[in-house]
Amino acid sequence: MKEDQDVAIFWDLENIQATRFLLSDLIEEAESFGRVVIRRAFADWRKRSEQTAKDLLKNQFELHHFPHKRHQKNSVDISMAVNIMETIISHPNISSFLILSDDKDFRPIVQAIRRRGKEVCLICDEDKADTELLGMVDRSIHIDDLGYTEPEEEVKEEETQSDLSTTESKSETGEELLPVLFHNLTESIRHVSIEQENASVDHNTVLTRLKIIDPKIDSKIKTILKWLKKDNPKWYLTFLNLAAEEGYITIDLEDTIYKISVVESTKLSELGLTNEQRVTEYFAHISKILKNLDNPEFPISTLAQLANKADYTYKGLFSSFLKALEEMKSRKLIKLYKKKNTMGWWISEV
Repeated sequence: MKEDQDVAIFWDLENIQATRFLLSDLIEEAESFGRVVIRRAFADWRKRSEQTAKDLLKNQFELHHFPHKRHQKNSVDISMAVNIMETIISHPNISSFLILSDDKDFRPIVQAIRRRGKEVCLICDEDKADTELLGMVDRSIHIDDLGYTEPEEEVKEEETQSDLSTTESKSETGEELLPVLFHNLTESIRHVSIEQENASVDHNTVLTRLKIIDPKIDSKIKTILKWLKKDNPKWYLTFLNLAAEEGYITIDLEDTIYKISVVESTKLSELGLTNEQRVTEYFAHISKILKNLDNPEFPISTLAQLANKADYTYKGLFSSFLKALEEMKSRKLIKLYKKKNTMGWWISEV
């Protein structure tokens, strides 16, 4: 590793799909360029499997969601290109850009990066890549050289069109399910806002977080909207507007991005959880500790010591540290388990 060089990875998953072998070899290759400080993956996450998202998150990738619309230029390409340009300006310390794509539309971006004296490595299927694009970069790597094998086509989960009586819990009514969805929404916003240190966050990033908490969130929201006679193609924005009308969140439009934030009010107490903001903040702090540790797994006693040193306390929120971790597990923030021939509980990132 070149310790004095900073590296950024930008991955177009609409162009090159993720496999575990490619992911592990990619990280190793990227670290040969220097210290990897940015890892971003761009896709329409409605069409990607939950496992793909988990694998990328486990390897510290930021997931950027951009829905693809028919008869329009792929928004993932455009958004990734804009993101790269913003990164060039905001992170002048980055000396090498690793781009996973073979789309010829990235030619202007490659030129812009190199004009600023930065190195560009293109990781792609060199047999299919645009020859002019290959000629522009400093270096290209064939995906086959990184252990790539053609993955099975990811199939989107069938969206249920049935009424509320066929949801996961047949006893759930719309009145019972809606507060749960609002709770998951506010928790996701808080988690993202703490990670980004910004109270107002991109609605697409929140949706990615929502899908990790509940992989069937799409169908549940659509079912609720149908029950409320408010179903339409823009189901997510309709749901956000509904949450705003109910006083849970605020929505502001900045350029073409909706920025959302949580409204701190008595509404939160109606969800049946006390000190909800403190709970979410506590979980976000614990998640940060996990991400900063090198080991993939460790006993919870180690985590407890680190949390105490950082003055993160569960007291007043849970009866014990284990109870706090069990709640994090139920929200799919961590894995909690026992190992053979060891004592006590072990923990790892999802």
